[in-house]
Amino acid sequence: MATFLKDIPPEDFAALIDELERQPIQMNPDRRVAGKGRSQAFGVVKRMSYRPWVSRNCWLRPYLWKLLQDFAAKHVTVPWKAVQVNMNYQSQPHRDKGNQGESFIVGFGDYTGGELVIHATQPDPGVIHDTHYRAHSFNGSKLLHSNLPHTGNKYSLVFFDWVMPSWWEHGLPSSEVVDHEGDLWVQVDDVDGAVYILNKQKRHTIVEPVISVGRIGLVGP
Repeated sequence: MATFLKDIPPEDFAALIDELERQPIQMNPDRRVAGKGRSQAFGVVKRMSYRPWVSRNCWLRPYLWKLLQDFAAKHVTVPWKAVQVNMNYQSQPHRDKGNQGESFIVGFGDYTGGELVIHATQPDPGVIHDTHYRAHSFNGSKLLHSNLPHTGNKYSLVFFDWVMPSWWEHGLPSSEVVDHEGDLWVQVDDVDGAVYILNKQKRHTIVEPVISVGRIGLVGP
């Protein structure tokens, strides 16, 4: 089952809602099996045979990435590598293959319905959990879960951890949003010693790689 963690005041989501209304997130064709709607990952991601690296969403939308990092620092209580940002996403019963441990989920926005459902089996109606401004944790890799239909504009955040690829043993890059030339950029400190700053148009190498770790970086969904 899911575990209730805490209520989060609506004002803590105000800047997130303003930014997501200013520029809605894109559809994600890779999530068609899990459900339907707008959904994008931020943070460190893994994809196919590429080594884990910072999602390009972070440097395409550095202000949103900063808001997510600030929110996590204040509220998120589980280990996480990435966060899924959802807008009006209707999920079907599924498990989060490749994830591990507890995920942190919370819904926000002007909507009704959309509750998280934890199912024992596929036909089972499940146990309903209200996540509207109410943070919960649950193990999405083991528990079959979905959400009920909703009306209005529903946003949700899911902070999660994923299983490291067995072939990768060099750790993970870190990223932070920095001010550069009067604009927001993302600085990435890579595991090979390199330091980059990136935005949606440019990439600057601040420090060249010190070691070679193989597999291409600079990838994302």
